[in-house]
Amino acid sequence: MTISTAPCSKPTAGPTSPRHLRQIVLTRLAALNRTRAAEEATGHLRHLRPDFQARGVDLRSTPAEQDLPLPAPEAPAAKPQKLPWPQDLPAQATALRQLLATYPQGATVPQLAARFTKAPKSTITTLLETLCALGQATRDRETYRSS
Repeated sequence: MTISTAPCSKPTAGPTSPRHLRQIVLTRLAALNRTRAAEEATGHLRHLRPDFQARGVDLRSTPAEQDLPLPAPEAPAAKPQKLPWPQDLPAQATALRQLLATYPQGATVPQLAARFTKAPKSTITTLLETLCALGQATRDRETYRSS
């Protein structure tokens, strides 16, 4: 193999020019894409990494021959029921502390306020800061966790 040390010349407009080669590659790529789309329309799928993309699927048979169970649709998550916001301050602190304990990853003020009916965010913030001062909660930026 010989390596040329001559300076590169400007590309020509002939069959080896970058523009012409790019057009050839794009034409072939478009043809391959049309072929792939036609195969997929008939149910034939090609996997680049079958061990990961088609785990447990017999790739030698056609999809019509396979009895693949369809995944069950997930039921939408039920909205949590809103809790009544207590009238007196000690009951508010207790309710907030109990609700915060149900969030192991922590919760923000808007998340906690959304769980109560007519709970002022300013009051929730004040109560959360009080719980932190008493050692019953911790704060990491805007997330509060039960201690």
